[in-house]
Amino acid sequence: MEGNEKHIAVLFGNIVMSDNKPADKYHSRIVAAYQKYESKLKSIGYTLKFGAEPYCSKNEFLKIISAPTTYAFVWHSHGNRMGQLSGGLGDVISPSDIKSVSENLQFAAIWGCDIQQSAFEWRRVLKLTKDRFPKDAEKRLASHPGGISEEDWGLGAGLAMVPPSIQFITVENRFYPYYTFANWIDLLPQKHFSFWD
Repeated sequence: MEGNEKHIAVLFGNIVMSDNKPADKYHSRIVAAYQKYESKLKSIGYTLKFGAEPYCSKNEFLKIISAPTTYAFVWHSHGNRMGQLSGGLGDVISPSDIKSVSENLQFAAIWGCDIQQSAFEWRRVLKLTKDRFPKDAEKRLASHPGGISEEDWGLGAGLAMVPPSIQFITVENRFYPYYTFANWIDLLPQKHFSFWD
């Protein structure tokens, strides 16, 4: 692992709004929301990384989640009832496409419509199971409809109006308090400092 790097990856699939317009202007607002955590992550030895602009392809997604430097990732895109995610080049990503996963992967959040229907399979292929995490496997994977209306992506609505994907970044989730980015940071393996650091 080069320089003992530890990455938290934030990735965007091909998100198109209900009016068939690309969500580009919302992309930058979501990125800014995550960037508020950069200094805290850096203080415990992690680097916040974003996928290719503006959308992450299937190949990039597979490469990132298998890299040993990846400790967690968040994926924002459309999903379907077959458990597939929409990649950035019009391709689809299925659980069966996952052949390799970072041995260091601690958490994953997958935001896309209908994706929770295949959460069990995503948990299995990402190896975020009770076999690896017997005490808190339920905290390791968040999957839910992402919320991609203009109001959802506005980041300014009241809690009752904010979808789980936005609560995850910006506010406390009263229903699943461990499904928050801030909570993930607290649960990540911490950097151990020594006299020689």
